[in-house]
Formats: sequence, structure tokens, C-alpha cells
Amino acid sequence: MIIEKTKVVNNIFNAMKLNEISSYYQPIYSTKDNKITDVESLVRWNSSILGPISPAKFIPIIEEAGYIKDLDEYVLKKAIGDFKLLLDKGLDIQLSLNVSVETLSYQYIDKLLKVLNKNQVSPESIKIEITETALLSNKTEIIESVKYAKQNGIRVSFDDFGSGYSSIRNLMIFPFDEVKLDKMFIDKILIDDKYRYLAKSLLKYVTILIMRL
Repeated sequence: MIIEKTKVVNNIFNAMKLNEISSYYQPIYSTKDNKITDVESLVRWNSSILGPISPAKFIPIIEEAGYIKDLDEYVLKKAIGDFKLLLDKGLDIQLSLNVSVETLSYQYIDKLLKVLNKNQVSPESIKIEITETALLSNKTEIIESVKYAKQNGIRVSFDDFGSGYSSIRNLMIFPFDEVKLDKMFIDKILIDDKYRYLAKSLLKYVTILIMRL
């Protein structure tokens, strides 16, 4: 396992230089608008040395090694460049970027704004997604970074709500635009009345909160 981790860490920077790490774009379909409204950037690594590596495998290793900021910034530049090409083709969509808690900061938001300006992409077309892991870290710094993003027109999504230590209090603290329920809720909504009731209650509560923000 240690040898495996070492191989991942030793090859990640070379992979970025060789453009082996790609961004795939998962469409997000709105049943209300009856169309694709967003695409979410998902990172993939097909190593010439190690072969295809799942993000579920290499991202935790890179986070542990302290290199996740480098990966997030690499993906940021690549995703915005790809997104600009989609916009130039006339697509009316928005882009979601996953940001780790180690990366999210004033500095990251500044870099994002600079890349957007360079590519002539409006901040209003961008959404950053943070998971509840962020809520267990330095809340003050994360909250201020989120506020800074929103002040500059960038939207914020709370991803995987309910997968760990989420609470209604956290929803009230964080200035979010969207809440994405964890897959566990989605899988059980149709087969378990308790999850269906909880999902409906959360939906009503979140809607009220967003209206008040």
C-alpha cells in the first residue's frame, strides 16, 4: 500500500505536465426547464505508467500528501478553458467545480476570477461545490471564502448533504445557493418512507432558507 501511494505521488506532477489528467463533464438536467442547465467537472487520470486510476483512489492519496491544491488549480484552468469552448459553440449552460476544503480560500477564489477574466467567462456562470468535510474544518475561513466567492457572482453548492455530519445548523451558517442530497437519500427515497419524508422536509426547509438569503 505504501509503495502504491508513493507511485501515485511521484507521478502526479508528471501527469499534469503531460496532460494525462482530464476533466470529464457530467450533464445536470433540469426537469423544471426540461433541458441541461449545468455540467459538472469530474477529474480522471489515465496514467501512461500506472494505467487508469480511479479518482476515489488517487485523490485521497494526493490530499494526504498535501498536493491537492496543485491538482485543483490544474483542473480549474483546464475546466474553464474547456467551458469557454462550449460557450463559444452557443451552449447556454453553467459549470460546476468541485473544490476541496484544503484548497478553498481567498487565494483560490482570486485565481478563479483571474482565469475567468482571461477566458472572458462570467463568474455568474460558475458554481463551486463543497462537501460537508468543509464544515468540520476551519469554519470561519471557509465561510469567509464562500462569502467572497458569492460577492463576486460565483454560486455555491453544498454537495453530498447527509453523508456524514450534516445538520440544519450548518445550512443556516453557510451562504449556499444549492444543496445536493447524498446518493444514499436518492437511492432510498422510492423504497423507504422515512427517507422520502426526510427528503421532502429538507426540500421545503432549504427552499425557505434560500428565499431568505
